[in-house]
Amino acid sequence: MHLTTVYKVPFVENLKVGGSVNWQSETHVDIALNGDSIRYKQGSYAVLNLMANYKIDQHWDAAINLYNVTNEKYLSSLRYASAGQAYYAAPASAIATLTWKY
Repeated sequence: MHLTTVYKVPFVENLKVGGSVNWQSETHVDIALNGDSIRYKQGSYAVLNLMANYKIDQHWDAAINLYNVTNEKYLSSLRYASAGQAYYAAPASAIATLTWKY
């Protein structure tokens, strides 16, 4: 499930803030190995992302995006579980941008 919202702040002209939540229910993959079955399991998790964008003028925008704000540790894929591999998703991170439009 993915839920996103953006809010234009009425008392601060040109400012928008927002957030998103990505929720994944528990999932698993069963692998047959030498006649035995091995289950690789990922519990349910939620990831919170936040953003803010300020339109400075008709040409300039400043923005900040915060990803995985709660620093949730989870496997991003069980695709290669049959080979004994799984990859953790990125930890909490941020990016700030200053954009000029002609």
